[in-house]
Amino acid sequence: MRIRKLCAVLGALALLLQAAAAEEKVVVRFGHFPNITHAQGVVAHAFSRLGKGWFEERLGSNVQIQWFTYNAGPSAMEAVFAGSLDMTYVGQGPALNAHFKSNGEEIRVISGAANAGAALVVKADSPIKAPADFRGKKIATPQLGNTQDISCRAWLKAQGFNVTQTGGDVRVIPTANPDQLALFQSGGVDAVWTVEPWVTRLRGVRANASRRSHAELNEAPDLDDGNPPELGAQYGDLLRRHPHINVLGGCCGTDHRHIEEIARACKAVS
Repeated sequence: MRIRKLCAVLGALALLLQAAAAEEKVVVRFGHFPNITHAQGVVAHAFSRLGKGWFEERLGSNVQIQWFTYNAGPSAMEAVFAGSLDMTYVGQGPALNAHFKSNGEEIRVISGAANAGAALVVKADSPIKAPADFRGKKIATPQLGNTQDISCRAWLKAQGFNVTQTGGDVRVIPTANPDQLALFQSGGVDAVWTVEPWVTRLRGVRANASRRSHAELNEAPDLDDGNPPELGAQYGDLLRRHPHINVLGGCCGTDHRHIEEIARACKAVS
């Protein structure tokens, strides 16, 4: 599944940059999603926080960049129409919808940004083995009308299914990316059509080895290594309860000892 991320910009942005050339202090508001498919926005946002902004260096010292994050494209387009956002990384579906909604007067696509990064995920032990098996099933997408939601509905219709906004042969359930994992694990949906890093999170676990809370980690001058055997055993228990997980790793405080214990415990389960 190839997804092209596009950058949509308000026509008024040109006026803002002209004003910037006149040395007036200008604020340009950028949007992106916390997804790997929006890596350019994620990285640029981080550089702005560090005072090394990519856009700031190229637009001049009289331009201030403000960054805002959104769950999916329709929300970002609403922000554009509301006048609270000037430019955003967004999928082609919401960009085209916004373009048509405004009769071509509000939105301009200025550049391609990324390809791919999306996937349709089912559990390893799922009875779904072929497109026909989706009949009567439920699929989560990030938001009604976003790129993955449109792609999902179009693909299902291409398979011969009748799909409506709230039902049909296959039920498509718009669900914010952070909420998809719990719904997927509980059996609330049979599949998820989404983007990275959410795809990997649906299939994988990368827990902290450190026993500290997130707040403590933010303030800590060093990292504790927790308990490698205990962490491995916890991974083994998790894999027994959720056998569809096939990406296993570690985060804060993890080193080779933890990975060895995780591998040992999970190999015994599989």
